[in-house]
Amino acid sequence: MSEELGPPLTLANGTVVPRRLLRMSAVTAPGPGGQHVNRSNTAVELRITVAELPLSAGQLAQLRERLSARITKSGELRIEASDHRSQWRNRRTAEHRLIALIDAALVTLPERSATKPSRSALARRRADRERAQANRAQRRPPGRDD
Repeated sequence: MSEELGPPLTLANGTVVPRRLLRMSAVTAPGPGGQHVNRSNTAVELRITVAELPLSAGQLAQLRERLSARITKSGELRIEASDHRSQWRNRRTAEHRLIALIDAALVTLPERSATKPSRSALARRRADRERAQANRAQRRPPGRDD
């Protein structure tokens, strides 16, 4: 079911993901719900091949690294949505989850610059060590000078 259903998806960095890359299938939703849940295919499974995404090689590598647990051996990113009773709403939820997942994986964190511990942090650490030494000294039997 990969028919065109609206405008293409747009990532936070402005990259446009055409809907033709998405493969959606409707399945019966798991969990309780009586006859309705057993008879209607309202849950949605969305799949997209990571290699087909219109991203640079570096971005694809970063995506594969950060989403390695969610990417199948065949290179597909799989999203499930069964939150709503409506298949249409579950489709939209799956699309939003896909965009959020890719956007979060493509965020580049600033490189951490090394800093010195503050004077108060060093003093706190020294006080903690002295407190721990005093506790250990109290555990020793009396009359022992080590």
